[in-house]
Formats: sequence, C-alpha cells, structure tokens
Amino acid sequence: MTPKQLVSSASVCLLLAAFDPVLAQQAPAEPMGGPLGPPVANAPFSAEATTTVQQVLADGTRIQRIGRARYFRDRICRVRVEQTILGLDQLNPAAEGQVRITILPNPLSGAVYTLDARARTFALGGRDTATNGIGGGHNFAVPLGWFSFLTFARGDQSLLRYGIDESAIQEERLGTQTIAGVEASGRRITTTVPAGSRVGNDRPMKIVDERWEASDLQLLISARHSNPLTGVVEYQLSNISRGEPPSHLFRVPGDYTEIRTTRDDPFIELKHAEAPQNQKAAPIRR
Repeated sequence: MTPKQLVSSASVCLLLAAFDPVLAQQAPAEPMGGPLGPPVANAPFSAEATTTVQQVLADGTRIQRIGRARYFRDRICRVRVEQTILGLDQLNPAAEGQVRITILPNPLSGAVYTLDARARTFALGGRDTATNGIGGGHNFAVPLGWFSFLTFARGDQSLLRYGIDESAIQEERLGTQTIAGVEASGRRITTTVPAGSRVGNDRPMKIVDERWEASDLQLLISARHSNPLTGVVEYQLSNISRGEPPSHLFRVPGDYTEIRTTRDDPFIELKHAEAPQNQKAAPIRR
C-alpha cells in the first residue's frame, strides 16, 4: 500500500466527519496523557512538551535527562509527534538534532507511521505500542536513541507492579488553575507500598503522582511523579496553540518508501526504568 493510499486527506476527512459525534462523546479509556490517547474531535492544538528525569544513584551520582517533543492534533483527531532524540544511551548514540516523527493519519484505524527523514522511509506500527514510546496516561517516556525508549510507570500502575490493593492508594483533589494558558484540574495520587512488598523494601515507600489535566483537550498539561526506585519525572506542556495545524503535517510524503516488517513496530524497544515483576527490560537495539 502506498503513502497516498494510506493517508488520502480527502477520504480521511469524509470518514471522520461521519464519526465526529461518536468521537466527541467517547469517554477516555485511560487517564489523560499525551496526544495518542483516545480521539478527541473538534479540539485541535499544537504544543511543546518537556519531560525531565532526575535520578540519584546509590553512590550519590545524579543523572538528568530532558526529552523534548512537539505535538500536533487537528479537529478530526489526526496526530503528529516530533521527538528529539537524546543520544545519551551509549549502546545506541543518536546524531545531534535527530528527530523521530510519528503520524496517526486515521484515528479510526489505530495504525501509526514512523518516519525516518534521513532515509526517506516509513514503517507501519500499532497505536498502543507507539503510545508507550511517546508517553500516555499510564507512563512517561524519553527517547534514548532511534529505537530505544526509557519508560516510567505512573503511580496508578502500582497495584499490578507491587502486588498491593486499592486501600494503599489515596487521591486528593487540588482544584483548578491556569497552566500555559489552559485551565487544568489537579489531583495528587499517593501510593504507599508497604514494607515487605515484591520489591523487598524494609519500610513503607511512598509514590506520589501529581497531575494537572485539561478536560476540554483531554490532555495532561503538567505533572510531577516521584518514585524512590526510579527518581523524579516532571512533565510540562508549553506554547499551547488552539489553532488548526496544517493538514500536510499528517501525511506521509509521497517520496517515502515503506519498510515492511513482521514486527508490530520496528522502531520501538522499551527500556523500563524499573522492569515489571517477572519480566526483564526489553533489550536495547544496537
């Protein structure tokens, strides 16, 4: 299938126009996160996203990683994400200024395309897998290399990760405030991991996840996640524009060649900040 067949703008517009009322009423299936969350019709925007990770090692060494991205979504729910590769992973160093582009040209299909502007190629992948690399309602992510992503589970995933029950989680409403020109509602979720849990902690451990969400955009605007095992992750949207982005941003250029693969997504390898129980972190692709 050629790029023109995949992302014909006219056909996408006609298809999504028929489903606008459904998309507009559809409730999110997960906590508000990045632009690849549940489709939100008639809520176009563009913004810059910054994810800052601060970790302190056992010997006192401090590590800081800063991931930057640009988000675009139009009124018919097409999405484009441009991520700057950090290049801090010694196993997979990236060229300075390298940008990874992910496009969702048809929200109803669930298929995303990863573009390599240097090679003029693109590959087909799944929306759920791409969300893990971009960051969504359940996780934060920073790209370490073209294939490699460091991911951090949000506080509400602690039930599965540490084998605790809902009584360990407390939620506090923080009211509303204007952040980056957008009205956002805040909440703080504190998870207390009791001593002797799966991670072998000898005393209770608190994981605090504070998030500020814009209900009209269905987006996470600002967040701070603190976990003693993985450090502190801060996430912030800025330069938010509510205008309609240019339509060409959501199309694969006609001179790009498709890379065919049997993998769900050939451009994603996840490196968990803390590997899930009974599961090793996905290997870094060299």
